Amino acid sequence: MASAICALSALVLIRIFSGNRTFSLWNYAAVIPLGLSPYFLGCMVFRYDSPYMALSVLASLVPFLFYRRKSLKAYGIVSFCGQLVMCMTYQASSGIYPMMVVILCFLMWIRGEESKRIFRFFWVSLFVYVEALLIFELLLALFVTETRENVDAAFPELKELFPTIFENYEKYFKTFWNDMKLFWKICIGMILLCFLGTSVWRARRNKFAALGLSLLTLVLSILLMFGVYPLMAKPLYVARTMYGIGVLIAILSVVVVQSCPNRFLSPFTLGKLAITALSWCFFVFSFTFGNALFVQQEYTDMRMQEIIDDLTDLEVMKTGGER
Repeated sequence: MASAICALSALVLIRIFSGNRTFSLWNYAAVIPLGLSPYFLGCMVFRYDSPYMALSVLASLVPFLFYRRKSLKAYGIVSFCGQLVMCMTYQASSGIYPMMVVILCFLMWIRGEESKRIFRFFWVSLFVYVEALLIFELLLALFVTETRENVDAAFPELKELFPTIFENYEKYFKTFWNDMKLFWKICIGMILLCFLGTSVWRARRNKFAALGLSLLTLVLSILLMFGVYPLMAKPLYVARTMYGIGVLIAILSVVVVQSCPNRFLSPFTLGKLAITALSWCFFVFSFTFGNALFVQQEYTDMRMQEIIDDLTDLEVMKTGGER
């Protein structure tokens, strides 16, 4: 179920940026990091919880199928419902919606759309996002406070807020840097550079302004990919809470693929090759990860069987039935 939901989320992500155009093999390669990044594999380990984790990703993406409409009423309603679903399934996806808003606002600007339309889209998204989080925290979360750990210390005091945020981001980025292999880092760097290059190349407005805004978009998206966790006093730094990194890579990869010209001999072709190479690495790593889990389970079963055999050989176990 989790795999099927991830596949559907990938198709939705492609549709958001491609519109009515036909999907290509480049598109499918670009969205692989969404579900097969090493971080989301940490969610798959939980089995029965993994469909809810995948559903939180889908709920964060579906509203943007409606953002192109002239009226943003349907978009606002679906966004509100989607963010509530996200909050009630897995809050590690809380950064996906704002990341999408920031990137789409930038893409709308470089396409030359009206500033009034862009600001209206941004403010509707911001209002819906904050409203959904507040309703969940103030109303819905009250029913599960008994099962939540450190509820009173979920957020630091105001005087400790900024030091806590800085410390949390530092730990997240250090974890990411230590987790990624050198070749993966090179591919991700090339994707980021191609995003900047294609943004400037496609911009219908001032090229220098497009470069500055593209850099700002990248910085904001990178800060948002961890969701609300950096704001917490004691966030989790485990893999299953950091899959926003894979989602951001998938979003940027799809944007690069859609922005690149179809000519093979193009400077941006390196971006497509980097996307394909990184997706292939994640694809192969998922099999390695699965094999490691299988061996680990075999070892656990062997130890359990040895314990059972040793217990059955004890004298007290043999005479227990007679007594």
